[in-house]
Amino acid sequence: MPTNVEGWLKRAEEFGPRCSGNKQSGEALLFAISMATAFYGPGSPQLEMIKRRAEALPKEKGNAYPHIMIYEFAVGAIRNMVAEIKSGLVTSMRLGIAGEVLADLIAMAREALNENAIQVAAVLAAAAFEDLMRRLAQEKAGITSRIKLDQVLIELKDKGILQGGEPGVAQSFLKFRNDSLHADWQNVKEPQVSSCLALLDSLIVKHLS
Repeated sequence: MPTNVEGWLKRAEEFGPRCSGNKQSGEALLFAISMATAFYGPGSPQLEMIKRRAEALPKEKGNAYPHIMIYEFAVGAIRNMVAEIKSGLVTSMRLGIAGEVLADLIAMAREALNENAIQVAAVLAAAAFEDLMRRLAQEKAGITSRIKLDQVLIELKDKGILQGGEPGVAQSFLKFRNDSLHADWQNVKEPQVSSCLALLDSLIVKHLS
């Protein structure tokens, strides 16, 4: 989610109900594409739908003023995105998808653990741990820069996203994450993997479901 949401909404208000010409039509379409990319993500169904429809409109028979049709379509898409942003649906959708992806990763880690493939499970758990922390930082705390993971945890604590004993527990898994992703297997044990997965489960239920 972009940090300057108000800026995007203000720009969206500049597109009125009537099209003044080809230039404004192009501006509206480009803004709709940019907005969908920023809020829904590259490759999202919303973005692809806008691109496909914009490409098809000029080819439709009987369309004597394609720039007007494109403008009206683009403005409609922009207004729909504004409504979804204001109602919180965009963030909920993005987090819901993230939760599903992480849940699959955790399931794979547990399956590896059940097969006594501790190293595989550790790598999967460590990757899921970092992904979840960074995703929470981006979506809940508005942190978009690639700061160090320990700083991410501090930001999550300061902004009240990690609460109670969660910051300390998350902090304790930093070394586990480093050991696992750098293949320092002598320091990686099964209880660490299980504990990390348990933390991820609780945070996903709390923040992504």
